[in-house]
Amino acid sequence: MEKTSTTVSQGMYIVFGVVFAGLFAMTIMLAKLGKASWIKIRALPALEALRDSVGRCTEMGKSVIINPGEPSGYQTATMGPAENIAHFIAGNALLSYIAGMTAKNNVKLLVPISFADTIAITQETVRAAYIKAGKESAFDVSNIYFVASQDAAMNAYMNDLVIRERPGLFVTFAVSGTSFQQDAMAREVGAIVIGGVARVSQLGPKIALCDYVLMGDELYTAGAYVSGDQSRISTVLATDIVKGVFVTLMIAGKIAITAGSPILWNLFKA
Repeated sequence: MEKTSTTVSQGMYIVFGVVFAGLFAMTIMLAKLGKASWIKIRALPALEALRDSVGRCTEMGKSVIINPGEPSGYQTATMGPAENIAHFIAGNALLSYIAGMTAKNNVKLLVPISFADTIAITQETVRAAYIKAGKESAFDVSNIYFVASQDAAMNAYMNDLVIRERPGLFVTFAVSGTSFQQDAMAREVGAIVIGGVARVSQLGPKIALCDYVLMGDELYTAGAYVSGDQSRISTVLATDIVKGVFVTLMIAGKIAITAGSPILWNLFKA
């Protein structure tokens, strides 16, 4: 009996995997065919705050500092490659969005980076945003630069930079302890602090230190929203459907087990 239930369980996992993979493939295919324009993402408060904060920097003549994340090295070891790449893609999309606004408003943008292997793509992301805004001549590649990969060194530099620049807006999508200290220093100089972190375990300090936070999957959703890429927006819908199915199954299983039915228990146990 134990052998049979395990086999059934494994079979169900395969079925779910095939169904969910098909769901993702279908939504992306619909997006590529232009049939997914009905999929919309609601505006997130943090994104609205970004627009307002850049406007504030324009009025006050202050700069914007953004740490778009730490997409290699430390994060690869602690977050895992898949989460690491998704975090980097979302952070870069938001960096492009912010760079476009700073270009249009002639606001100084500084992007210190903690891992040298991402410098080229980060510079090109900002350059593309300036070109799109028609301000290529205002792009200064020296404002996107590598600082240090060690937390202590990065933290010391960022604290000094914040004190010297006294930015109007400080944005960070990094997840190490260093980023929390940077958020705290930015608050001390009166900057609006907006943060985003995909790892739920890191949310506490972000919520305490930031004025606005992109929490958990909101970071990926915001990246899809500002990119305007219908394929990415469709993937957000597919992910939400998958989550809804799993939550429904969990609730149904709890009710069934509480009522004394062993059916779902035998179906899903490994």
